[in-house]
Amino acid sequence: MNDNQALPKAMQIIQGLLNTGQLQQIIDYIDNQSDDLKNITQIQKIRALVLIKLQRYAEARDTLLKVLSQNPMQHDIKHNLAFVYRQLNEFEPAIEYARSALELAPEVVKYNLYLSRLHKESKQILKAVQVLRIALLKGVNDDELICEFAALLNTTYEYQEALEVLDNSQESFYSLLLTLEARIQLNHYAEAMSIVPDLIKLLDNADQARLIKFSDMLRQLGEFEKADQILSSLNEMTYELAYKRIQSPSYVKGHTTEHSKDNIEALSDEPALQNLSQEQNMNLNFAYSNHYFSLNNVTEGFAYCHLANAENAPDKRFKADVKSAFSAIANTFTNHDLCNVTGADSDRPVFIIGMPCSGASLLENIISAHSRAFGAGEAPYLNLALNEMDFYAKTHTDRLKYLSKICDWTDDDCQHMTAYYLNHLRAYDQYADKIVDMLPHNFMHLGVIIRLFPKAHIIHVKRNPVANCLAIYQENMDAFHLYGNDLNYLAEYYKQYEKLMSFWQQTLSLDNYLSVNYEDLLTERETSVREVLTFLGLDIEAQCLDFYDAEHTHTSALKPWLGREDHIQPLLAAFPQAK
Repeated sequence: MNDNQALPKAMQIIQGLLNTGQLQQIIDYIDNQSDDLKNITQIQKIRALVLIKLQRYAEARDTLLKVLSQNPMQHDIKHNLAFVYRQLNEFEPAIEYARSALELAPEVVKYNLYLSRLHKESKQILKAVQVLRIALLKGVNDDELICEFAALLNTTYEYQEALEVLDNSQESFYSLLLTLEARIQLNHYAEAMSIVPDLIKLLDNADQARLIKFSDMLRQLGEFEKADQILSSLNEMTYELAYKRIQSPSYVKGHTTEHSKDNIEALSDEPALQNLSQEQNMNLNFAYSNHYFSLNNVTEGFAYCHLANAENAPDKRFKADVKSAFSAIANTFTNHDLCNVTGADSDRPVFIIGMPCSGASLLENIISAHSRAFGAGEAPYLNLALNEMDFYAKTHTDRLKYLSKICDWTDDDCQHMTAYYLNHLRAYDQYADKIVDMLPHNFMHLGVIIRLFPKAHIIHVKRNPVANCLAIYQENMDAFHLYGNDLNYLAEYYKQYEKLMSFWQQTLSLDNYLSVNYEDLLTERETSVREVLTFLGLDIEAQCLDFYDAEHTHTSALKPWLGREDHIQPLLAAFPQAK
């Protein structure tokens, strides 16, 4: 039988085996054929695809390379090679083959998407963005691609561009969800609320992961009942669903401690909550902790709080990194003050700095209640501008890499950084006289802030150190804030922060600088608010003076350690005067 006759027969047999799921039998059948037949490109392609299904990626790679050697212009083979190399955790050849496949067939949507995803997974997120941006410029118009591009833009904090891109997409649950995310991140709450009814109409078209994300966004908008309704409608128990349900206020409402213990014990037996990662265990323990604190059960609350923090306590490497970072700041600005740098001629930015959980959010809300001000939340743009768009700066020294280059900054460098920062602030509100950036750890960058933005206003918000450290310890924060996961080291870190702030006050000319106590905002509200608004050059407006949050007036906000002393002895010992 010649090849022209043998090939159709072989294909028929292979199709039959494929229909019955006999994948290994397909490999055996092909390998037992004559060399002439089994080396036919079509047969080898099938062999490679079956090996991929069997997750035998090294063999699939060898087969695909053999096929490619016969015809180097086969873009589908190059795409499959990219996939196989990815499965083998070899990202460099994976990206190279994905790029080559895309060059041969730039109109293929999945090639654009896959190369972008490889870049993202390799922590080359700007390259991931660029792949899809080029695809759209070349006219590759596809809703999945548009949504993925918008999702990347949201990830890189380019919310305004994401909104512009999504204007060209077909309305779907996912496109609306991405639009909602961008609006919320820009604090455009009225526009965000207008999207919610359209999303609710499309709930049946969404998968569980996106529904959970939608419930999170509803919670940010204050729509707690709608958020809880969505969570309660989901049936497939996953780690993500369990975590969100425990955090839900309705899960607390009406519960007794015993009821909660029963529920948590039952939840811990769920198959989806077995063999969790360290991070997942930490997140669940923080959720359990907050749940019990909501029930005023301090003992159980701290039991889980201590467990959560112990899951990811700061190690020697982290502590050394922090020590190096604070030393680098002091050494740099002792020897170099950027006097020759020309800063931006803008007085729009208002930087609220200090430790996390020190009262920055309350102060931002008071200021942004003013008709001429807008709150940008914890804007990431100063860090990104200073560190050349490093989206993976997770450590203190990562966020201070610019210190090694600061002596070489030119006016052009500074203009580029300030323009980037100010343009992104403008996306929040084009017309407000003051835009509040309340990223607390900008206190590390005070030396460059006053040079790059000499007309900006800086407000340092301080809180009782025991209260501040306790709030941090009870908060589930990202890896940058590991200092908060150990009470002894947290106290040490707080003292390093105080030392740095003293250094700034001794070293810098702080003309537009105001220090505000969180406790004064609670107990002497009108005096404190008037002082802040006058400092910012804003008229006194009633809505700022009347800004009222009952939670912040409780004694527990002033002295939250009362009744919890036994659980936080390291903090009380470190700050004896603070009690």
